[in-house]
Amino acid sequence: CIASGNQEYIEICSDDEGGAIIAWHDIRNPPYCYIYAQRINSNGDILWTTNGVPICVVEASYWPDLCPDGAHGAIITWFDWRGGPDYNIYVQRVSSSGFILWKTNGVLICDATGLQQSPQICSDQYGGAIIVWEDYRNGNADIYVQRVDSNGNILWTNNGVPICTANNLSLIHISEPTRPLYIS
Repeated sequence: CIASGNQEYIEICSDDEGGAIIAWHDIRNPPYCYIYAQRINSNGDILWTTNGVPICVVEASYWPDLCPDGAHGAIITWFDWRGGPDYNIYVQRVSSSGFILWKTNGVLICDATGLQQSPQICSDQYGGAIIVWEDYRNGNADIYVQRVDSNGNILWTNNGVPICTANNLSLIHISEPTRPLYIS
């Protein structure tokens, strides 16, 4: 991407064909921050639209993470502020050709009361994904998780399943804000 403005918080995953899919949050239209992605082949050639494919163009979308979708595309998660006053978690699938496959601007994963941020994602090996995030619905830092199928349908409890709700859970962010280390 050589668009004007800043492109930050880059994440990458394999496309399972020797290339990669890269996602980032993009401030090409300040002060707005969007999520974009690009695919490259094994020779480093750009395969999608110049300067990337818009994954989410809601004005306050941050820190994507992604995983392969099993069909040479990717599933991308991030958090954004569209529901205000707190950040919520969203996910989108993009095809190997750069087409958005799910709902425009993403499928809502969690909009519980309080802040949800720093999502991480992995493939479920069935074309869907499992997303985990930092969640403050109970007034302190907890960890929640949700699964989506290959069509973007939510498979587990609405707003996620609690994984850790221990008292005094401390979050220490090491180098990247998208890769927190959890210590209780």
